[in-house]
Amino acid sequence: MKKSGYNPVVPAADQAARLLFCLAAHPGSSLTLTRICSEMDIHKSKGFALLHTLMQYDLVNKNRETKTYSLGTGLLTLARHVNENSDLNDIAKPLLKRLSNETSQTVLLGTIWDDRLYIALKVENNEPIGISVRQFQTLHITHGAHGKAIAAFSPPSERERLLNLDDVEYYGKDTTHDPDELIFELEQCERSGYALDNGRVTPGIKALSAPLFDHDNTLCGAIVLLGTFADQSIPEFGPRVFETARDISRNLGARLENTGFANVVPHPHTGEHP
Repeated sequence: MKKSGYNPVVPAADQAARLLFCLAAHPGSSLTLTRICSEMDIHKSKGFALLHTLMQYDLVNKNRETKTYSLGTGLLTLARHVNENSDLNDIAKPLLKRLSNETSQTVLLGTIWDDRLYIALKVENNEPIGISVRQFQTLHITHGAHGKAIAAFSPPSERERLLNLDDVEYYGKDTTHDPDELIFELEQCERSGYALDNGRVTPGIKALSAPLFDHDNTLCGAIVLLGTFADQSIPEFGPRVFETARDISRNLGARLENTGFANVVPHPHTGEHP
């Protein structure tokens, strides 16, 4: 029997979705109509119509002065509803609150999307210094502590790719680094379960991060603890960050013995294995 050629995809909806992902691939930048149509390989008239339709729902924003386009605030409304109804929120929020209360620091949870980390959850602390990272924003996948944690626990081929991206931010934007120093830090992270940024990305702000694994043991994100804590607190806070990531991963269904967590050395303050 001849198979049906029916493909249940609405072309206009498909193109609108592709357009949103095109804009999302350029965070912090606005794109011209010409650039968008070139990347999507569509005619300008089609691109113009799509953009102005999405603008009606605040899914796309237009800068009238530069005549460029970026993602709109309507997406934040959608993201909030997804976040509020997600299993991740139910699973992770209590554990993030516990970590924040134990350390008096701000805690973030991010999920990996392409080469970005999407900040899905944020638990504030009572520190007088505000943390500039906002819930629902995205950061480069190699940015600071979470970049090191993700690279350290990625499969070898993915780690190699992350280390050789054109623009990496392990020590901040537009910075150079010693490759040997970075490899040493990744090896430390593999043993301890957490990575550290000791104020090199943002002077005065320290960050500790550990990776997250999902139900099929795939690295899916990271948690990050941010604050102005003293160096003396790192040996205590670091293991707590790891243990929180471990507990969230376990609750997501990960079999920890089949992840990089199996190689983490027990922490002195608890003696716990992953």
